[in-house]
Amino acid sequence: MQLIISLASFFILSRSIAC
Repeated sequence: MQLIISLASFFILSRSIAC
């Protein structure tokens, strides 16, 4: 479960940087 949260957090952070 924690892995999914970590992946989601990383994905959001990546999108934030890309933007």
